[in-house]
Amino acid sequence: SCSRLEDAASFLDSVDVFIFDCDGVIWKGDSLIDGVPAILDMLRKMGKRVFFVTNNSTKSRKGYKG
Repeated sequence: SCSRLEDAASFLDSVDVFIFDCDGVIWKGDSLIDGVPAILDMLRKMGKRVFFVTNNSTKSRKGYKG
């Protein structure tokens, strides 16, 4: 079963790479989801590697730029 994350700092310290799905996680339709840029910036400042994946073939990489 799932449980609530109690110690976010320890979790973030334990992960080097984050992989995000674009549709519904980063973007909703053609709109960037609120708060996403700040979270991505925070992860990058922490030295984390960030990658994006999608199965949406209707957009190119350029089509996803914010």
